[in-house]
Amino acid sequence: MIDKRTEDWFKRWRDAANVLAKDRHAKVKCPECGIGHLLVKDVRIKGQNKLDRYMQCDNCSLYNVMTMGIPENYQPEINDDWC
Repeated sequence: MIDKRTEDWFKRWRDAANVLAKDRHAKVKCPECGIGHLLVKDVRIKGQNKLDRYMQCDNCSLYNVMTMGIPENYQPEINDDWC
């Protein structure tokens, strides 16, 4: 069983991930510090139709990662690690 603080932490990151899964350019406040915004970098998982989406705060530098399917009509950006 997890405590309320940990549960709230998971919820904040899950909510941020849900927004950024739909729109990688969305302005999402950092779930940790609440000051910075999350920057996104995608890394393709070789041999699979999936990517890891790294979400890192531009203020406190904390980050989290979500694994997701590659969206239809996906266009990698210059900072992505796309092999």
